[in-house]
Amino acid sequence: MQLRISFHNPLKTWRHRNCMVPASPSLLGLPAELRLMIYEYVLVQGVIPITRHYKPPGLLGTSRRIRNEAQEIYYSWDNNHFRFNIRDCDASLVLKYQHNIWRHSPLVRQSRVRFNFIDADWDNLMHWCQGLREYKALPYRKMLVPSRFDYWPPQIAVPTVVVSALEITIASGKKKQKWRRCEKTLDSLWEVANLVDRGWRN
Repeated sequence: MQLRISFHNPLKTWRHRNCMVPASPSLLGLPAELRLMIYEYVLVQGVIPITRHYKPPGLLGTSRRIRNEAQEIYYSWDNNHFRFNIRDCDASLVLKYQHNIWRHSPLVRQSRVRFNFIDADWDNLMHWCQGLREYKALPYRKMLVPSRFDYWPPQIAVPTVVVSALEITIASGKKKQKWRRCEKTLDSLWEVANLVDRGWRN
């Protein structure tokens, strides 16, 4: 019977325990210039339609450092613009987007937002005005007032009336006027709007 004797090698054990295990690759481990290239490739989309199912890219939900770097690319005026299709002056989507997205990042204030209006509805416009008035943060109120349009609808008075109504609402809020007084001013606007476009008559 042959007896086998094995000897423990302490040096081999030490090397195994103390070897450097390569770290998992990390986005933050890349040079800043390369990270910016990745952000641009992933986030620059041009026109971004805002729907009820819209969510910001997952890249903006990672670490604080990545989010801060990537937001500057995503919300840049030159890279993307966010388009709302507003049908019958129903601003529920705009108010939802503002509540969930705009208030969480100051950079969103610099983003390029466009509105495309389809048809007129005075009752819905009044709901929009009331929602604008109830929101207390003045820096964000202005963002709910469309100032640029991708396409003019057949009723060219629609964007003009919408902007006028929202501007009147903001001015009334700054003067701390009651809603009823603001509503009377808006009624006068409604009468003028009907002279130009009968689509405002509900």
